[in-house]
Amino acid sequence: MNILAASYSFPPDASPRASQVSRVLAELPADVAVVCADNLEGTPDPTVAPGIDERLAEIIRISHGRPLLSRRLDYAGYRLKISWAHAPDPQRPWADKARDHILERLSRGTLNPDVLITFGAPMSGHLIGPPVKKYARIPWIAHFSDPWADNPYRRDNPATAFINRRLERRVVELADAVVFTSPETIDLVMKKYPKELRRKARFLPHCFDPAAYPPGDPPDGEYVMRMLGGLYTLRTPEPFYKAVERAAASDPAALAGVRFEFYGYIETRLKNLIDKYPVAKRAISFHGNVSYAESLRLMKTAHCLLAIDAPARFSVFFPSKIVDYLGSGRHIFAITPPGACERVTRELGGTVAAPSDDEAVYRALLGILRDRPASSATPDCGSAYLCSNVAAETMSLLSSVVAEKLS
Repeated sequence: MNILAASYSFPPDASPRASQVSRVLAELPADVAVVCADNLEGTPDPTVAPGIDERLAEIIRISHGRPLLSRRLDYAGYRLKISWAHAPDPQRPWADKARDHILERLSRGTLNPDVLITFGAPMSGHLIGPPVKKYARIPWIAHFSDPWADNPYRRDNPATAFINRRLERRVVELADAVVFTSPETIDLVMKKYPKELRRKARFLPHCFDPAAYPPGDPPDGEYVMRMLGGLYTLRTPEPFYKAVERAAASDPAALAGVRFEFYGYIETRLKNLIDKYPVAKRAISFHGNVSYAESLRLMKTAHCLLAIDAPARFSVFFPSKIVDYLGSGRHIFAITPPGACERVTRELGGTVAAPSDDEAVYRALLGILRDRPASSATPDCGSAYLCSNVAAETMSLLSSVVAEKLS
């Protein structure tokens, strides 16, 4: 089978989306050509998917650059809630260029796909689907990571909200299948559609590759809890700061031999909140960004891995970082609201507390400091998230939509 994939994010981009997309595509028993962005913002990370070029049939990198003035005008419009660049996102010019490149290659016969799969976010990538499907007369799968029009973190004005609802509906109507990374996201996004469209929804989770992790064990004689990943906007570490401070006050011996380490970008205002908690400030260290390979090593050599989400009544988001944590085999402490991340963490035998419940975070931390777990309590549950298994499910879906098209 010849598969054509379109994903704005792709290695050496350091984003979680890039690693997840490349991980699945590289495992597919097919000839895979990928159209992606060439000049992403941020520092490339060659450790995200080493050797990916040799594992795929072709990687077509389409440049994406926007003048500084355009970016500033977009930002000003976003802040004033008159944004025109978020229909669906600022990457739409890239999607237009990628679409034109694909159609030109199809017309010359230098691309001959049997099926198209588009990945979001950014959701602009899905706008490549309708014209390519029509021209090439091939089935098309739209793979969502996050919700689109229903994303609670979008700040659309009424006009862009209307446009995004229309764009999402067009994608759902025209795609042969729509894929989501959690059942909770399916329920949120598809509840507004009729049953015939809801039947297109499929669940394929994020995955991990056990071969990517280096050997390593946590140190003896101390207990190491690490968080790897960014904290920004509403994803605040303050509930954890409070819990550390309170744990030290209630049981001075609780923090003996314990190290709390944060790796990754943290907004300055969130990092500085620790000044309110002097004991926590002495116990917690901040180390900045590391490469993807180094992050996996740090996971393997910790006892417990910390995840922090934004407060919410319910969250459909299933962070790919949780799957990276899962692959390390370490205990997971997720400060997350009810929803997808909570469900998965509980299935794996991890510890969960809602970020809006200071008492629950404190009690959960005390339990970890008392018992000092170092591994997943239910490791067998992780097999559903193995890259080989998720790739096999993806290939089965691709094969089924191609077979249905030919029948």
